[in-house]
Amino acid sequence: MMRKIITAILILVVFFYACEKDESSSGPAAPATPAATASFSAKVNGNTVYADTVVAQLNIDTSLGIPFRVLVIAALCDTQTILPGFIDTINSTVPAVGDYSNSPLGFGSLGYYHGSDTINEYFSSTAQFTITTVDAANQKVSGTFSGIVVGDVSGDTIIITDGVFSNIHYEVW
Repeated sequence: MMRKIITAILILVVFFYACEKDESSSGPAAPATPAATASFSAKVNGNTVYADTVVAQLNIDTSLGIPFRVLVIAALCDTQTILPGFIDTINSTVPAVGDYSNSPLGFGSLGYYHGSDTINEYFSSTAQFTITTVDAANQKVSGTFSGIVVGDVSGDTIIITDGVFSNIHYEVW
């Protein structure tokens, strides 16, 4: 039950904070370093899907007296949306390299939506999430994920394997 609540929070974070951040500045932006190409792919029930659009948000909430940090990557893959991420209690705007699969670092989470399914929301029953590299200066993250999601109404199971994300830019909120 707690995982469903936390997964729902992850999904809400993405949808409520997916709008572009209003950045007011007094001058032109500094030139960016050459951008590495962002990519996202996974196998959904054995079929490989690639993301058309990927956004990521890192949110830190300290309103309860301890930090509650959530990173969610939202990838639109044709008519499917895959939402891997992690939750931990570290008060830092830079994710750490490591395995967030139910470890002392925190735990992984995985959400899934399919455009043709108007009944189910899919929440993780198991989720593995690993960050392999972090580019703190450019706010980019790379890693792997996998897991099993279950439809909240039908109980249908979807297996997501071989998930890889590379050079995904994240916004801090």
